[in-house]
Amino acid sequence: MQLFSSLPDDVLYVIFTYCDEATLRKLCQVCRRFRQLTSRDCFWFHRSRKCLATNQVSDVMRNRSCCSMTAKEKCRVALNWQRKRFTEACLIQHRTNYMPWLQMNSETLWVSQGNEILVYKHQPSGQIRRRPLCILRGHHEDISRFAISDELVVSGGSDRSILGWSTTTGREEFNIREAHEGNVNCVDVFNNFVVSGSRDRIVKVCISVLTQFL
Repeated sequence: MQLFSSLPDDVLYVIFTYCDEATLRKLCQVCRRFRQLTSRDCFWFHRSRKCLATNQVSDVMRNRSCCSMTAKEKCRVALNWQRKRFTEACLIQHRTNYMPWLQMNSETLWVSQGNEILVYKHQPSGQIRRRPLCILRGHHEDISRFAISDELVVSGGSDRSILGWSTTTGREEFNIREAHEGNVNCVDVFNNFVVSGSRDRIVKVCISVLTQFL
């Protein structure tokens, strides 16, 4: 062991490149020098891209993450998920039973509650503030689904309507009443286009700026 640890860093680097992930994790526990060597991103970069929950390869995954992790950290967290090693915490508790739709990005958590959408600021620790930043109102009945783009929040509800708000100001941008003959079960937004589907078995496309269906 003493002879092996006396090898220069370049030689150890070549040897460590042949090690699998389990061996690298064990090498991290041998000594401080091995830990520093095996913590380099070059050993974990390709492995981290294959991680399911923490790869942060796409812009969507990076924008939803609270922080940017190193390649080794991504592999560690992903392994904890696989082995069911995590801590559960209650972020929001409602007195009334809801079937909410929720979405999170790097700064905020969006949660539907009845006919409202609550926007919470979340902290790097994962906790959220008790009081919402704002509440989006306008639906007369429960919200079934909502979608978020960079500038717009679009929702559909049981009242057959489609509403849109600004993500920065919370101001209502458009309100399309009776957009469908049935409950609006799904919506999505891309640039200025809004797509909606309903129990009436019809899919509609809307230009959000003009609030007109094509």
